[in-house]
Amino acid sequence: MSRSFSTQSTGPFKGRGVTAVLGPTNTGKTHLAIERMLAHDVGVIGLPLRLLAREVYDKVVARVGAGQVALITGEEKIKPPSARFYVCTVEAMPRELEADFVAVDEIQLAADAERGHVFTNRLFHARGLNETLLLGAATMRDAIRELLPGANLVSRPRLSQLSYAGDKKITRLPRRSAIVAFSANDVYAIAELVRRQRGGAAATRKSRSTRTATWTSWWRPTLSAWALTSISITWLSPAFANSTARPTAISRHRRSARSPAAPGAI
Repeated sequence: MSRSFSTQSTGPFKGRGVTAVLGPTNTGKTHLAIERMLAHDVGVIGLPLRLLAREVYDKVVARVGAGQVALITGEEKIKPPSARFYVCTVEAMPRELEADFVAVDEIQLAADAERGHVFTNRLFHARGLNETLLLGAATMRDAIRELLPGANLVSRPRLSQLSYAGDKKITRLPRRSAIVAFSANDVYAIAELVRRQRGGAAATRKSRSTRTATWTSWWRPTLSAWALTSISITWLSPAFANSTARPTAISRHRRSARSPAAPGAI
C-alpha cells in the first residue's frame, strides 16, 4: 500500500495530538511505541541507532510478516511494495508519507551537538495523522512543555532496579558482563585484555555484519564478556569503563511485574 506522507505540524498548537512518553531507560517506551504503531493502518517509527532499528524491524516482521514492514537506515533499505510499517533511523524517516502513527525515539538527542538538528526537526515537524509519540528522557519534560504547548506528557517508571556495585577490576566482573567503553580503541583494548585473562570476549562497533554477528555471539555459553560502545540487550551485568579502564559496575535486578515481552535496555 502506498500513501503520500507529511511531517508538517500546523497552527500555533504544535503539541496538539502529541504524547511525550518520558522516563529512564528500561521503562518499556519502545515496546509501547511498537504496540501503538501496530494498532494503526500505516505507521513510522524513528530510532537513534541502526542496530536498534534492525531489532525493532525483526520484532515487527515476526508480528505482521516481512511483506508489510520496511526497514530504512543509512546502511539498509528494505521496502516491500505493500509496506504499512516503516522502521527507520531518525535521519532516514520518510519525509513524504502520510502515516496514521509517527514515533520518534530518544528525543532528548535534540540537545546533541552533532545530531541534534535532526531530532529538533522531528520534534517540531514529525506528526502522525492520528497519533504521535515522542519517546525520551525525563530531562525533556520542560523543553517539550515550552516548545509544544498542548502536548500530553506521560511519565513511566523503570521496569527494573539499578544499584551501584562499586569499582571492579575487569578480570573480576561476573561472566556474561557487558563493558561499555567510550571509544573504539578502548573497546578493542578491553576485549583483548579479557581474552588474555579469561577468554571468550567479543567486541563490537561499526559495520552491520559485524554487529549482527556479535549480537548472535552474545548467546554463546563460552562468552565471558562483551566490550561495546552501547547496550541494548536484556538482562546483562553492565559495567562502564572510564579512562583508566577500571569499570564502574551497575547491578540490575528484575522486577517481578515486568512482562517478558517488553524489551529492556540500559
